[in-house]
Amino acid sequence: MKMETRGRAIDKVYKRRDRIDMPDFQREEVWSDDKKRLLIDSILKGWHLPKFYFRKVDESTFECVDGQQRLSAIFSFFSDDLTLAEDTSKQFGASKYTELNDDLSDEFDDFEIEIEEIDDASNEELEELFKRLQLGTPLNTAEKINAIQGDMRDFCNNVADKPFFAERIGIKDTRYTHFETVVKWVFVEARGIQPQMRYPQLESLLKDNRTFSRSSDTAKKIEGAVDFLSKAFPNDCKVVRNRANALSICMLAARVQAQKLTSDTAATQFQNFVQTFFHQLSTEVQKGVKAVDKELLRYQQAITSGSTGGDSIRARIEILTKRLATHSATFTPLLSAYAKAGDAASLAIGELQEASRTLIYEVNRTYSAIEGEDLFKMTTKSSNAIHNLGLPCHDITANGEFVDALYFLIYEGSGNCKRLPKTSQDFGMDVKFLRADVRHDLDHGPENDAAKKITRNAAVFKKYSGKMTPEECGPAEFMIIQLRILQALAQFLNNLKR
Repeated sequence: MKMETRGRAIDKVYKRRDRIDMPDFQREEVWSDDKKRLLIDSILKGWHLPKFYFRKVDESTFECVDGQQRLSAIFSFFSDDLTLAEDTSKQFGASKYTELNDDLSDEFDDFEIEIEEIDDASNEELEELFKRLQLGTPLNTAEKINAIQGDMRDFCNNVADKPFFAERIGIKDTRYTHFETVVKWVFVEARGIQPQMRYPQLESLLKDNRTFSRSSDTAKKIEGAVDFLSKAFPNDCKVVRNRANALSICMLAARVQAQKLTSDTAATQFQNFVQTFFHQLSTEVQKGVKAVDKELLRYQQAITSGSTGGDSIRARIEILTKRLATHSATFTPLLSAYAKAGDAASLAIGELQEASRTLIYEVNRTYSAIEGEDLFKMTTKSSNAIHNLGLPCHDITANGEFVDALYFLIYEGSGNCKRLPKTSQDFGMDVKFLRADVRHDLDHGPENDAAKKITRNAAVFKKYSGKMTPEECGPAEFMIIQLRILQALAQFLNNLKR
């Protein structure tokens, strides 16, 4: 076993929070908000904190084996989920992180904690270390539930030995980590998402199912989903680096399997989605307080604020379901099958609409400083068009009104794309062709030219919908189309801002 003490500024730790796993040790109490506030008060006053103990999993991933509650409090303050106590607020002139003046926020960001990094440690060495630190040597949740004999325990161990867990995910199987993840997955599929999923609940599940049939619906669902995961990730799935993400991806695969969306093409698309999602998540988390994707931040917060709580598990699976349905038309049926994912889609539409409003303002400000006029002409009608972008589309009529608003705002608003840089005109032309497709607005001319335009317009619609015509789409699909177009709009505006 090797140990090395490192000083780390807490904002650097916050930006890497997606790489820190929080194993479930029973000895750690859950802190009250008052206790969390005292910790933040200590940091603001520059007082020393006890060491944190991190076990090194690989070059970029760690387990926090002591200091989880302190770490969670710090993360909650950074994300404005924890407000200061009244006396602390008066002393520092702020009630939350974003209200701190620049000097104070810089001091808070730069506050260093001591982290003892533990590398190449056996379980026996860790236990001896805990004894000497007077931290106790409790069994963790996985070790306790693995001692409960029965058919369900054996089933879970068998699933944990399958290639997806044993060879492909980026989580070492230390102290029955893979087994614990499978038990939690079985718990969710068998009993639904409950307020808590800690040792007492898992113990009850295994004891109640000492006799468990592998031909049961739960067993078939789990085995079908893990087979799909093995097909989706034939080589590795190292982007999944902690228990919470592993559980979430397993639950997502179970939803895919339940809807029979398990073709070879679907498996490839699922792999691409998972790789893309966790890359985007890591990139956004590393931005720290400058991060802007609220949905990704909600996902990460649903890990750091208590990964086994029912609300956290539910938030993660609904975000993943919505984003998978948006990622590929193959998975659009998930949105109508799981109502909460539809709620997540509606929320994302509203957030993208607000982000677009802000981006248009920023683009106009930059453009007018150089050209003396706005890039996108803003009128009362333009403001109404921006508002209409955020109204969820459930049918062909609403989809047409959404496209009309986009056409007026982006295509006509930019002088029929004439004020757009040539490198940024593709999206503006997409908007033009989408509207021509929706409104059947074709220029008069030779019959073969009209046919070409119909084909072109249909191809643009398919780019965002996966279907050839709006008439083929259902309510959930119209929301997915809207989300994809709004995501493309945000990317288009961000590129213009640069």
